[in-house]
Amino acid sequence: ALALVTIFGSLAIFVLPWLAGLLGLADDRAGLWIGASVQEVAQVVTAGGAVSAAALATATVSKLARVVLLAPLVAGAGVLRARRERVAPPADVEVAAGGSGASAARRTPPVPLFVVGFLVAVLVRSTGVLPASVIEVTTMVTTLLFTAAMFAMGLGVDAAHLVRTGRRALVLGTASAAVVTGTSLVAVLLLT
Repeated sequence: ALALVTIFGSLAIFVLPWLAGLLGLADDRAGLWIGASVQEVAQVVTAGGAVSAAALATATVSKLARVVLLAPLVAGAGVLRARRERVAPPADVEVAAGGSGASAARRTPPVPLFVVGFLVAVLVRSTGVLPASVIEVTTMVTTLLFTAAMFAMGLGVDAAHLVRTGRRALVLGTASAAVVTGTSLVAVLLLT
């Protein structure tokens, strides 16, 4: 999954700005399309920036809105999973509990901590309590970390191994990327 996100996101960095120009999309529409269809934040920033500053701003807001919407979605899925675990504990919990079904096993939190951390960061940044000097430093650190993340993701992809062992996954990833990109484009064209 990580390899496919890296491959298709990297392709999107080059292909989506080119297609946006070819289709004659205004910068805000191009940014919205990029933000709605690319899976990784750093790739969204890179692709949006390749179009224009306005496209970058729109792409970033669009992608971050998708990330924020993960919180209620993940929380809902977590609550449903926790309810299912209470009704019918997984086999490994049964075994760990000596077959009794009553276990003090650690429950998965309904919302992953990274989602909570993201929402806290959004709230802190939105309040305006951070001085400009802190924002300036965090912007530089963010750029450095985005670059490092992109580099690390690239190092994690063994394309030859993926082609040898993951043909079905590669086909599924290609189809998924095409559906998400196409659906996002249609939505942008219809709704804006």
